[in-house]
Amino acid sequence: MSFSLRNIIKHRELIFIVLSILVFFTFTVSYALNNISVFLFIPFFFLDSKLNIKKKIHFIRTNKIILLYSLFFLVQCVGYLYSADKALAIRRISVMLPLLFLPAIIISESISFKSFNKVLIVAKYLIVLTFLYYLIVHLFIIQRPLSAFVHFTIKDKLGISQFYLAFIILVPILISAKSIVSKKHIIENGILLVFSFFILLLLGNKTVLIFIFILIIIAFILLVRQKKQKSALALVVFVLLGTTMISQTTIIKERMAVFVKTLDLDLETIITKNKFTETKNTLEHRILINYIASKEILKSLPFGVGTGDYQSALNTQYALTNFKKGIRGELNNHNQYLAEFLKTGILGGFAFIYLLILLLFKLNNNQFYFPVFLLFFVIGCFLESYLDRQHGVIIFAFLIPYFYKLDEENFNNAFCK
Repeated sequence: MSFSLRNIIKHRELIFIVLSILVFFTFTVSYALNNISVFLFIPFFFLDSKLNIKKKIHFIRTNKIILLYSLFFLVQCVGYLYSADKALAIRRISVMLPLLFLPAIIISESISFKSFNKVLIVAKYLIVLTFLYYLIVHLFIIQRPLSAFVHFTIKDKLGISQFYLAFIILVPILISAKSIVSKKHIIENGILLVFSFFILLLLGNKTVLIFIFILIIIAFILLVRQKKQKSALALVVFVLLGTTMISQTTIIKERMAVFVKTLDLDLETIITKNKFTETKNTLEHRILINYIASKEILKSLPFGVGTGDYQSALNTQYALTNFKKGIRGELNNHNQYLAEFLKTGILGGFAFIYLLILLLFKLNNNQFYFPVFLLFFVIGCFLESYLDRQHGVIIFAFLIPYFYKLDEENFNNAFCK
């Protein structure tokens, strides 16, 4: 038995590779499988020598980022104590449970850069093939138009918001782009990059597209500074082709038309419009929700309304304002920062912000993946309540720590050489 255990411990890196690939793959496939793959990291953590487990525990106890993740989760548990809806509070806490252990396990493990890289290589193909499968089924088996891909296949069939999927499709985009710049399998990675970018456009999220556009500008400036004119020119061509694709995408054209024609920035006008009809301008909805949530936050300071009661508090305010879309859809905060202040007051709000600040202080010029995912999350939290869903929790608890550790190991690997 002990011999078998030692044998298994020898293959810990292989187990880590398999578990990580499972998380990436199941993210776009199944809530249940994704949840199982995440919780399998707990026995993996203890599948180690006693000495290594002690070292990891000591590291966890002294790492500020890991401690802040744990504190942020524990604040959600405190919010349970004064929640009227205990059942909903428990559901919210259970969804956020990976925050307690997943960052600690990922960051404390001594896994080689080679193993991290193997995960990305496999994940790149799996993610692309998964979306290709969904697209083929949608177009040729279900025989629905391309314009209905997000609403029918992604939202109705999979039950996943395109905002979460935008994070996972960034994985093959970044890996392929990096490989092309490094002149590795240019044609193959070019095909993967174009298809992944096409899927990103098809998801049709304006925030994602704006963020990608900003990244492209930064990448262009860096390439010019590094005197990589050919790569900079290729990037410009790619952007022009991408812009053409965007302009021809039905979902983008429809959303931009609604956005431009219906947008008002005057709060009183927005309140009046949404009292009498269900408007379609999502930016106006967010402005109104932020206003409503801020009123409730001020009422419930300093501890918030409770982990289980923040949605009912919003619903009550929607009814008082007669926000028709909010009443019918029971819309969440669409702002993670306000959501934390509403749930658990200054404890949760400041714990969340301080954790993000600590992560932002870890950014440096030697990283590639971590800054993209972290900045996307930080910006996106102004427009979405990521942590309301399991996918958002996995982004925060797995993807961000994973790419932080990957970039760290990449730097250590390069330094050793």
